[in-house]
Amino acid sequence: MISAMQRKIVDFSKIPSLLKILIDELTSLKSEESEWCSTVQSTIDKLREEHDIVVDAQIHGSRSRSARIITIQQYRDRVAIPYLDSLLDNINRRFTNDSVKILSATSVFDPTKFPAEERQILTYGLEEIRILADFYGNDATVEYDGTVFTSSPLINRDELLSEWKTFRRALVQEKKSIMLRNPRPTLQDILRSMQEHEAYKSMFPQMFCLINILLSIPMSTATVERSFSQ
Repeated sequence: MISAMQRKIVDFSKIPSLLKILIDELTSLKSEESEWCSTVQSTIDKLREEHDIVVDAQIHGSRSRSARIITIQQYRDRVAIPYLDSLLDNINRRFTNDSVKILSATSVFDPTKFPAEERQILTYGLEEIRILADFYGNDATVEYDGTVFTSSPLINRDELLSEWKTFRRALVQEKKSIMLRNPRPTLQDILRSMQEHEAYKSMFPQMFCLINILLSIPMSTATVERSFSQ
């Protein structure tokens, strides 16, 4: 699951479900019955036997240089649980309900969700596009270090909703075209292919702007991290 989040290109419509799995896994690690507890305990016992280490509960304030190792309970209480709590708090702060809602709405461009029947096209994606239109089509206010910053809308909300009525049909046709050379197109494949059509830029200017915004969403820092690690 972690590797899925570290790919160079991640389908951001699937991020919410991946986040839920990650949060559930991290939360389960806090349980005393979790597998890692027994793994750590066996490692502690092995090191203690191999190096004749004395298990000493008096960790803080001791100036002795003799080898000591904390117990599994001390490790859980002082290291593991605080670390997991901090990690979960970081994830929840970075992925708020609003941001997860926006990421979920991008699934409207997921080719696996496109309607198969003509009658379904009429109602396809209305709620998702409305969420994206409300978010990117209104003023945004952010407070940082006591200063409030306000940005203007990135798109015209009403025009975007109007363009969607026709654009969704173009999406379905684009998927069929892409499948001639790629039988399993991804969300990014659809967006990039639509972006390359100059005709769409003039026909659907607001939708074209939304596509550029979605393609610029930084979903992973894996490439940057690997570059610094080399």
